[in-house]
Amino acid sequence: MNLPSIVSSSQIGMIDPHEEYFGDGKNRRTGHRWRMKEDRAIMDSIPDQFQPYKGIFHCTDDVFSEGSYNGTLFRFPLRTTPSELSQTLYSAERVHTLFESFMADSHLVLLFLQYLESIELYVRDESDTEARKTFHVRITDDSLQLVREKRQQFRKEVTASRADQLCPQSVKVTYPISIETVAYSQGTESGTQRHSFLVTNYFCGEKVTSEFETLAKDDDLAIFP
Repeated sequence: MNLPSIVSSSQIGMIDPHEEYFGDGKNRRTGHRWRMKEDRAIMDSIPDQFQPYKGIFHCTDDVFSEGSYNGTLFRFPLRTTPSELSQTLYSAERVHTLFESFMADSHLVLLFLQYLESIELYVRDESDTEARKTFHVRITDDSLQLVREKRQQFRKEVTASRADQLCPQSVKVTYPISIETVAYSQGTESGTQRHSFLVTNYFCGEKVTSEFETLAKDDDLAIFP
């Protein structure tokens, strides 16, 4: 079923790209939104639709009764039959394969994300009451503060450069970063790796220099997101 949904703050939304479930017979709708407090009676009449969220990252019955969740959760049901949206099917085994692919390259992912500093993977089997952590990748504590400062500096200087519409200047910020990956088995750490990089964020401004173009095309030096 192509019916992803979102819980955030005091609202729950479902997205219906095929416009199959929320139309009124005359008009087709691409989704629906409920307010936890105002629409409590309606939500209580279809509790199964919201059950998958309960027990995930502190989203409990109390969250629904109190009408507020401190965070944002996205739910993407596995596509088990082809649709107009996509012919690609997903099973639990395929999701595990995606997790494994992510874990293999996870130490590179955080290099290109300006705001994320850590990512965790959790799994909850049908017999589990709580999700269990299986993997964690993060910027290490000893480099985190410098990374934050340099990323903020880069964004600030790029914004200032873009304000000059006639001749935007190039911006370059270089900093070291260390990234740690941790695998978990039965709730305990089973393996830790540390990776160190020297990152250069570059905004070309008006034009790209020949030196930068050469470096960007060097497979031994450049990593593209």
